[in-house]
Amino acid sequence: MKKMTLTLVLTVLTLSLFSQDYNRAMLDGIDSLNHIKKMEDFQQVANYFERIADAEPNEWLPGYYAAYCYIVLSFREQDAAKKATIVNKGENLVNKILKIKSEESEIYALQGMLYQAFITLDYQNNATEYSMKAEASFDKAIELNPENPRSYYLKGMNLMYTPEAYGGGMKAACPLITRANELFENFTKANDLMPDWGKDYNAQLLKKCGGE
Repeated sequence: MKKMTLTLVLTVLTLSLFSQDYNRAMLDGIDSLNHIKKMEDFQQVANYFERIADAEPNEWLPGYYAAYCYIVLSFREQDAAKKATIVNKGENLVNKILKIKSEESEIYALQGMLYQAFITLDYQNNATEYSMKAEASFDKAIELNPENPRSYYLKGMNLMYTPEAYGGGMKAACPLITRANELFENFTKANDLMPDWGKDYNAQLLKKCGGE
């Protein structure tokens, strides 16, 4: 009973802190995300951002980062049942933040990444449907912000691992990877809380395209 009471008090204090200094709480979470070393850390950081999202229901970025943690974690999880649970958590968060800000390029880029995670759940049955959904989300992200490098990077990655018979392959992917690299080199965040991930991963794909 005492343990439950203490947990409740700490939760209330944490939520109070978030409401008093949203920016500070978000920056601390982003710093933790950038320094993750173990797979289980993604769950802890996701939990942290979800608490901020609960305290700040009109803000989309806490849910965005929580969803990002779950999506990345899903790619690393090997247990099928756990992977499905994690992907579903990511989907719920993406759907929630789309209701908060329906015309945000970063959310649609993340949604496309989510659909890529769905492919890993059951490649044989999901590949065609969710690859097309991912493509549509990336296109929407580019439409909303043609300067968002994550849109091109993720779309290029999606095409790189799509068979040529279905419009994918290196020839289709590399121009997008190259464009993403150009945008990453000149990318400046609108503010300190906005996403800026993807540059290093895109650079790895660029090497496969014969780039520097």
